[in-house]
Amino acid sequence: MIRIPNKGIYKNDSKEAIDYLAKQKQACIEARTWQEKRVEGYGNIGEQLDEIFHDIEAWKTRLSNVENKYPKK
Repeated sequence: MIRIPNKGIYKNDSKEAIDYLAKQKQACIEARTWQEKRVEGYGNIGEQLDEIFHDIEAWKTRLSNVENKYPKK
């Protein structure tokens, strides 16, 4: 028997459990991917603070563009 995490159930069919775990793993990879891309697009905190000080509207626009380019799934 294979225990499926976070479901509290047991499955006798190991293929079904493997498929379930594979889907969960892929979802984690995809979630991490958009997060990592957003972090890269935002830039480091020092650059962001400088941009906020000099031109906050440009900073808002740039962050909005990054969020639109890499939406949450």
